[in-house]
Amino acid sequence: MDWPVARTATVAAVARLHALTKELVVPYPRIRSGAEPQRVIRQFLDLTVQRGIAPHEVALREFVDRVQRSLAEFETVVLPYERELPHGVVHHDAHCHNVLFDGDQLMALIDFDDAYEGCFLADLVVMAAQWGADRFTGEQLDPDRILLLVNEYEKHRPLSGSERQLFVDLLLLFLLSDSAEYVRGQLERGADGEAAVNDCVTYRRYRNACNSNWLAGLQRQLTSPMG
Repeated sequence: MDWPVARTATVAAVARLHALTKELVVPYPRIRSGAEPQRVIRQFLDLTVQRGIAPHEVALREFVDRVQRSLAEFETVVLPYERELPHGVVHHDAHCHNVLFDGDQLMALIDFDDAYEGCFLADLVVMAAQWGADRFTGEQLDPDRILLLVNEYEKHRPLSGSERQLFVDLLLLFLLSDSAEYVRGQLERGADGEAAVNDCVTYRRYRNACNSNWLAGLQRQLTSPMG
């Protein structure tokens, strides 16, 4: 399977789903799946309160502090503008294990367990986080690859100004929530908190992104008149 072809086809399929369901209102209440980053993070924080953090689990304590700060910043800076974002049916989990190919032909996008009405940008940042890193090493997100994903997406549904403005913030939030979900799972299995945090590949992606200069460049490219 040609990886760039698979990536492009998946982004195109999700973008078409969004274009077809824009402003769709689902007439029944949602059965919560826990896919939203805020919910995932709160579940993790609740677990650490119940479990406690041992003195030697320095990495876990630092991770909890970072997660708490990130959630507070999101709710203060980003959440008030979330209603401005285009909504419709969101898959929430469009990664490489949820697509079926016959050769280079995309046959199906599967696993709609977490799908529901939501902001389209949630799907785009999930794909950026999952498809924007090398499939084998995986510890660095590639800004050029992310821009390719965005450009492919916009062939089917152009982004709004608010989506461009909030893309980086939501990408970081997703990376952190995905890390929290992994660490929570490890802790529930009885793992040491230090090892659970240090073994999390997604958290290394998050830290590498935060410690680099390319995020600011990506934000400029997304929000520039030619973005």
